[in-house]
Amino acid sequence: MKEVWEQATIGYIMPFTILLGLVLLFWIVGLHGISGLDADVGLDVDGGADVKA
Repeated sequence: MKEVWEQATIGYIMPFTILLGLVLLFWIVGLHGISGLDADVGLDVDGGADVKA
């Protein structure tokens, strides 16, 4: 893995590495939008304990 990172960060290859990262980010955001996942997950957390004071 170290060798791959070294090759990807060579000066003349760096623009392609950055472009690939942007394309991957685009697809991740697009798939997230298509899947319809909401950020707010309605968790209702009750302790279930009745405390009488």
